Amino acid sequence: MWRSRIAISKWVCPNRTSNPLGGWQFPPASAREEPARKGAGHSCISSGHKLSRYRAIIRAILIACLGLFGLVTFTVKTRTKEIGIRKVLGASAASILSLLPGEFLALLLVSLAIASPVAWLFMDRWLRDFAYRITIGWEAFALAGLIALVLVVLTISLQALRAATANPVRSLRTE
Repeated sequence: MWRSRIAISKWVCPNRTSNPLGGWQFPPASAREEPARKGAGHSCISSGHKLSRYRAIIRAILIACLGLFGLVTFTVKTRTKEIGIRKVLGASAASILSLLPGEFLALLLVSLAIASPVAWLFMDRWLRDFAYRITIGWEAFALAGLIALVLVVLTISLQALRAATANPVRSLRTE
């Protein structure tokens, strides 16, 4: 069992060797930096950090989506009576579906209008310090805004659809 773990770990990161006293022994810093200087690739340590960064970004996005889901659920719960009255008076499901996204899309557009210039300013100042300078274009912010818009619309649409197809008598009876 332990031999297979060593074989797998050597396959994942061939630069490290097992230490007779236990644990892992990495090559000296100069040996780890040498392939990076030559352009032969990067060390296992830096690729591990990149992977953990991506995991952290994905977790942050999931937590933000859960917060948005909670906010939308709370909004739908507080407007249950209004949605029930509108359905009893003959509102279609499409008109009810168009009620909720307007508020959240306005909040999204305001947040993008505030956050995009601030993020561009910080990124531009940070990128100035590098020897090889690049500029950050508007495309990155447009893509981030589009992804946020899609996530918001999907989250809101699921809850709004649930509220639009619910029985209005049940919602009015409980209020």
